[in-house]
Amino acid sequence: MLSGPFPNVIRCPLLIGEEVESRTKTMWPELLSAVIKDMTDFGHKPQLPCPDSEIAELRRRARTDLGNELPPEYLALLTRVNGLNWNGLFIYASRPSRMEGRPDLTISGVVEINQAYRRAVCMDDYLVLADWDTDIYAHHIPTNTFLVTSKPSLVVLETYADCGSLLAFALRTALGE
Repeated sequence: MLSGPFPNVIRCPLLIGEEVESRTKTMWPELLSAVIKDMTDFGHKPQLPCPDSEIAELRRRARTDLGNELPPEYLALLTRVNGLNWNGLFIYASRPSRMEGRPDLTISGVVEINQAYRRAVCMDDYLVLADWDTDIYAHHIPTNTFLVTSKPSLVVLETYADCGSLLAFALRTALGE
């Protein structure tokens, strides 16, 4: 019988040694660049970077409205693109925003989507940063781990020790890797 904080884990990434774990943690910027290149190659515009003043306001709102700090890697990603919608991956923006080049579509804000998740399902222990198809990418606050879970059942599919590795996994998914 499985035990621990996630008894319903069905698979975990295999990381061998600190070098591989460190490499995975720092890969997200180059993967984000690859996603942006794919987007522009197909004629789509990435979101503009989130200004520092808006990052400061987002941090304040996350503390006040959610009672949580946002991971530094997630905030760093927002300074490059304020949200992402590509190939089924949605990385939430600093606030609900119209998509660049597609004013008929929006990207959810991270505070607003977390408020909705917390009202609708038992997600008070999570900080949801992104989703893809039937998966949620989230920080499990009590254990300080980063998870990929299935949307309806919250079955844990992947676990990561840091947000950078979670973002790398999400961006690889958007690239079809």
